[in-house]
Amino acid sequence: TANVVVTLDEHGVRAIDKFSVDAGSSKLLGSAMPRAMDRASWRIDIEQFENAGSDLEGRFDIGQDGAISATVSGRRFDSGPILDAEEKGAEPSAETAGESGLRLNARFDELRWGPERKLRQANLLLHRQKGVVRGLVLDGLLGKQAKLDIKFLPGPDGQILRIVADDFGEVL
Repeated sequence: TANVVVTLDEHGVRAIDKFSVDAGSSKLLGSAMPRAMDRASWRIDIEQFENAGSDLEGRFDIGQDGAISATVSGRRFDSGPILDAEEKGAEPSAETAGESGLRLNARFDELRWGPERKLRQANLLLHRQKGVVRGLVLDGLLGKQAKLDIKFLPGPDGQILRIVADDFGEVL
């Protein structure tokens, strides 16, 4: 079931006041509004998203150039399907790769990336451009209380990767 409430004016869509999708175990609820009069950039507010082990909410700002800036939080995010697609060598299209860029600030009670693989109290900052991760900061708790801190950031001679963990066996 899908429902959409749209406000129109003489120039077309002025706002998507509410949209909702209920497809069994998948649910989506939100709204979208242009950020400028020219309607070339938009703000999308997701009040609820539940699908395939994920349960989150967030705000997505899409710029005129297609760049996406997102702030997301929730009980769970399962990144397994995304990682599986990349591992299988799926070439992302310009639309899915964030050709113009993606900046993500996320906090999750649980960040999952496979069966029995999860980071609790996860904080993630991600910058991706043209399908390539340019910067990543990730921290949280593994196992019982093992802290994990990963930084992948630009340095003077390329990217610098730093991993600090209380229990590196748990990381592996």
